Amino acid sequence: MHLLPVALLAFAAAAIGTRAMIPWLASRGALAHENERTLHKGVVPKGGGLPLLMAALGATALLFPLGEIPSALLTGLMLVMAVSWLDDTAPLAARVRFPVHVAAAAILVLTLPRQALVFQGLVPLWADRALAILALTWMMNLFNFMDGINGIAGAETMSIAGGYLIVGAVLPDGVSLAPLSAALLGATAGFLIWNLRERGEAAVFMGDIGSVPLGYLTGAMMIDLAVRGHWVPALILPAYFLADATLTLLKRMARGEKFWQAHKSHFYQRAAEALGNRHLPVVWRISAANATLLACALWGVSFPLPALIAAAVTVTLLLILLSVAQVRT
Repeated sequence: MHLLPVALLAFAAAAIGTRAMIPWLASRGALAHENERTLHKGVVPKGGGLPLLMAALGATALLFPLGEIPSALLTGLMLVMAVSWLDDTAPLAARVRFPVHVAAAAILVLTLPRQALVFQGLVPLWADRALAILALTWMMNLFNFMDGINGIAGAETMSIAGGYLIVGAVLPDGVSLAPLSAALLGATAGFLIWNLRERGEAAVFMGDIGSVPLGYLTGAMMIDLAVRGHWVPALILPAYFLADATLTLLKRMARGEKFWQAHKSHFYQRAAEALGNRHLPVVWRISAANATLLACALWGVSFPLPALIAAAVTVTLLLILLSVAQVRT
């Protein structure tokens, strides 16, 4: 119950702050232009992730001790936010952005206590750290790749952050980032007031300043679960984003495409396009599947293998459902 005030404060701050910052974002040149690779109409301000993150961090700092946000996490987050904001206002090459993402991931992972093993001793310590850095870097980038229709990245953030809190509530030792997660949950809901709309109706987009840092923060939550020995829930909660982004990346690489460039070939993008460029039906389907994944994650605390199987079936059915939407048209 003590987490409710921070969530409510972050919600109000994000809802008000996002609306207030929309004209400023446009004046700073943070604009998303319609082109052949987008699924929106016209020119829409982007960068709504900035007031979202400010609301979440501010609410956490105001209601909880500063130590609730580890300094390594905060340092990495500031790096990611800085390069993402620059990319929103004056696009940066991947060769500039990617090293910063890796550095931010390394700052967090390499400051973990020696006994905090992400892969639970299955690999040597050096490999544990290297793989964790790679996984966190991928989480940041896949969140960016998956932020291609209104509401999807915000809905996924709420699913993962909410799932992290619910799973943490049943663990004897809880979780480390509960206050920040609650604030992130509330702030994202506040942002979605202005973003969770059909094509051409969103008042603001999240932008890289939102999607990449949210990938970083949700990835940090999954690392926290993993080092506590609960790697199955950590794998299950973001399973849809992981599957869609990874499969799409592999397909594009196999076709010899420039996989780092913008496109609209993700499962969710093709489904939205097939449904007459309607975004919300796709977001609702993904959110329903995420609710099932949350149940699987809870199950996975005590019964890892059946939970993994159930989660794999859930994600497979969702991908089929999104593909069927394309076939029907």
